[in-house]
Amino acid sequence: MGCALENNVRPVQIEFVHANTWRRVWAIAALACVLVVGGTMWKWSFLADEVKTQSQQIAENSSELRRIRTPIEVKIDPRAGSVALAQAKVLQDINPIFAAVENVKVSGALLKAFTVDTTGNILRLDYEIDSLATAARVTEVLNAGNEQKPWKLGVVAASSGTGTPQVVGQPMGARVATAPVFRASWTVNLKVL
Repeated sequence: MGCALENNVRPVQIEFVHANTWRRVWAIAALACVLVVGGTMWKWSFLADEVKTQSQQIAENSSELRRIRTPIEVKIDPRAGSVALAQAKVLQDINPIFAAVENVKVSGALLKAFTVDTTGNILRLDYEIDSLATAARVTEVLNAGNEQKPWKLGVVAASSGTGTPQVVGQPMGARVATAPVFRASWTVNLKVL
């Protein structure tokens, strides 16, 4: 049996292409691949440079826009604040201040000092009064017609040396006894007047 199979086998003849021809085909294919990859890399590098240039230009334009949009710092003259303050003080209405002083007509109360603090907007009146009841009456008169009661009695103190005044026609050393004299201060915010 084994011999019969051998007789049925036909010889096959394969013709091989010479190696030089295939080498040329592979070399052309490799060269084409290298050219495609090289061209792609060259194009990518060109596009990368273009993107970098465009990014720099966008950054420059955005910084220029920020510079244009930021407001210009105006240098203020250091004297401008004091000039504005002086103008405000000159234009301030002082009628309410004097009205407060003129409307106080209480017996036993004598205005001794009138102080206006424009920086603190405070008016201070110092009266010489003959009793503490007079202080209460002066406070009522100052606050008359104002529900907020802005006038505040600050200090009441005994006045020094004015309790025994000199009487005209008496010798120099003679003193007449009088009631004790007090000094009282009232303050108010000028904005309330």
